[in-house]
Amino acid sequence: MKNLTARKTLFEAIFVFIFLVAFVAIAFWQVYSARVDSFTKTKMSLETSLLELQQKYIVSDIDTIISDVNFLTSNHHIVDFLQNTAHLEKFNIIDLQENLREFSIARKVYDQIRIIGLDGMELVRINYNDGNPSAVAQADLQNKSGRYYFEDTLKLNEGEIFISPLDLNIEKGVIEFPLKPMIRVGAPVFDYKGRKMGIALVNYFGRALLDKFMEIGKQSTSDSYLLNSDGYLLEGGYANQRWGFMFDEVDRFTFAEKYPDVWRMVLERERGQFITPAGLYTFDTVKPLAVGAVSSTGSTNAYAKSEKQLSEEEYFWKLISFVPSSLLYAEREDLKKLLLNIFLAIAIFIGIVDYKISLERYRRRQVEMQREELLNKLHVMATTDELTGLTNRHNFFEKLETEFSRAIRHKYPLGCAMIDLDHFKSVNDTYGHPVGDKLLREVADCVKSSIRQYDLAARYGGEEFICIFAHSDVEGSKAVAERIRQNIEKMTCELDDGRVLKATASIGVAFLTEGMDIEQLIDSSDQALYRVKENGRNRVEFN
Repeated sequence: MKNLTARKTLFEAIFVFIFLVAFVAIAFWQVYSARVDSFTKTKMSLETSLLELQQKYIVSDIDTIISDVNFLTSNHHIVDFLQNTAHLEKFNIIDLQENLREFSIARKVYDQIRIIGLDGMELVRINYNDGNPSAVAQADLQNKSGRYYFEDTLKLNEGEIFISPLDLNIEKGVIEFPLKPMIRVGAPVFDYKGRKMGIALVNYFGRALLDKFMEIGKQSTSDSYLLNSDGYLLEGGYANQRWGFMFDEVDRFTFAEKYPDVWRMVLERERGQFITPAGLYTFDTVKPLAVGAVSSTGSTNAYAKSEKQLSEEEYFWKLISFVPSSLLYAEREDLKKLLLNIFLAIAIFIGIVDYKISLERYRRRQVEMQREELLNKLHVMATTDELTGLTNRHNFFEKLETEFSRAIRHKYPLGCAMIDLDHFKSVNDTYGHPVGDKLLREVADCVKSSIRQYDLAARYGGEEFICIFAHSDVEGSKAVAERIRQNIEKMTCELDDGRVLKATASIGVAFLTEGMDIEQLIDSSDQALYRVKENGRNRVEFN
């Protein structure tokens, strides 16, 4: 019983522990999922915002360049100058050079500002010279008639503007080192009669745009990339991976070839976001060509022509930010560790509290069980004969009253048998009381095994026993009484020294009749017993 109580308490403790820990685990998982989702959404929103900022800055810069070129083409000093190129001695070219030099100082983003005649010859050129702009001497001016940006700009109509690809500056037929990213923006200049007189052209420092692009990108932990429409890297990544289209080396790096699946998804839409096993990609598109602007493929050969003119839809750059999985989920891993530590602490706390409560519950149950055992012992002591284990006389009369009332109420037969061991006094006198007690115990067991399940046997006193036969008519009671007598007679009681005692019993049986009470029923059975003793013992008499 003690082991059963311990197992029950243990199972309850385990169940409570598992239930509470599972509940806490579910709650923590919901918190974790919500926080991870919040982290990811915040990161995605930040990347989108930064990319939008980069895109707006680039577009704004391009618009400013276009406005500057439009300003130059409409500047009356330049128009008057081009109209008088045949009579330069009559035109104060120094004033124009000074005006353009001041313009260069104010803008700070143009490597060169040039006025070129219809024949491709530079008429005026202002070099920025690292912040100290100056006009190039007439003798050092060059003919640009073979360069693609001159040819592509000269063929434009009034109001149109040319924007070159973002590529590297070429001086005297070779790529300038250190590398100088450049965008050439130009437009034809027309006189007051609508005649084309030449072009105005600026070389925009692409590095300024690229540096600002990267500066904005540094507000995040992501890697920023700027690519042209062919997937070549203009900014971002390693330096030796950029400007692959400008060089003839076989191992030219292209983002499109290195990450074809990513590039395909980037080309499908103008802007978007997606997550791959590698990390989070966010992308946007810049279309530098404004209304009325055109471009061309340009050429990596200093004196080669463009392959074709590009429309607004064909000339674009792709802005890409990439957050590696290790950074994208870094906060998730930190949160996981934090919540796991808290969860383990709570689980340990639950385990300790559960253990203490279960231990207290077990102790209470032990006390309750001991109390019940004591009560049962007291009940047994109060209702059972200590020597024989049969119902004692007091308890017998309580049960007899109940059975007697039931028999009267339901009118079923009830028999009562008084049993007395023959010559028991001589056993005590000859063998002693311990042997007599042993004989009484074995007779009690014999009586108990001889009656039916719903009959009742009790020790009446001394060597006397009494039985109640419920629902038993005369014949049934006779049969049970006779079986008791025979079984006692057959019984043997083996003593410690090997001797065997035999016993016999005299039994008087009475039956409940109308008008009879309990005392009368017992007296009637006692009278039948008395007759048995008078007639020689070891018999059953009925009254």
